[in-house]
Amino acid sequence: MVEKTIYYKDLGEGLPIVFIHPPGMGHKVFLYQENLSQSYRILLPDLNGHGMSSKRDNPVSIPGFSLDIKEMLDHAGMEKAVICGYSAGSMVAQDFVLSYPERTHAMILSGGYPKVNSLLLAAEYKLGMRLVRKNRERLAYIIARSHTNHPSFQNVLKNYMMKADPRVWYEFYHKSYHYDCSERLSSVKVPVLLLYGARETWMKKHIPFYNQCSFCTLQEIPKAFHQLPSRQSVYFNRIIDHFLREQAPLFQNMISK
Repeated sequence: MVEKTIYYKDLGEGLPIVFIHPPGMGHKVFLYQENLSQSYRILLPDLNGHGMSSKRDNPVSIPGFSLDIKEMLDHAGMEKAVICGYSAGSMVAQDFVLSYPERTHAMILSGGYPKVNSLLLAAEYKLGMRLVRKNRERLAYIIARSHTNHPSFQNVLKNYMMKADPRVWYEFYHKSYHYDCSERLSSVKVPVLLLYGARETWMKKHIPFYNQCSFCTLQEIPKAFHQLPSRQSVYFNRIIDHFLREQAPLFQNMISK
């Protein structure tokens, strides 16, 4: 815990990887990334107002979530980490890398985007914000079903999403909907891995923004949609491992063989 507010799961040893969840979901969405703890130190936080983390008094913001991650790293005694953001969690990941470059080894974005730049994605946001206010349980059910076909895991995800503070859940959607770091990506000097499902065409519209980054690798998983960490976990974990071992040699000595 960090000042009894930020919960995070800490597994394994070696090069640290922080996985940042989308609105409402909490760290449970990264269940299958726990397997990476055989070679890496895996940190799975619940952001402010999610899961087992309490709601802070300060206003919800993307920089505020970035501060959650920084404080977690301070608490865990880590100078730097690989920062991985999934979906809208990519907003927090990018904000962290831009705000704290000295604390970042590399950045990994799964279905990431620097701003909402497609009509379908905008529609998904608006639906999510409406359902958070009108029927959170229905939204949690829809999201859980989209991430796995296993009923037990669906229940875990749904029940954990219901722990999220409704106002924070809504504000995470709202703040990331309006967030835009597209003009600052040229400042990213660490290795970047972009991961997309080949079928998530509405997300891939954002890829050209990352041409500004100094060192950027794009990987698409065939026949896959957006929910890569859970539905394509074997490929997802394998690509991350390969990227860190083969394309980021500066910290290979931190990775378990």
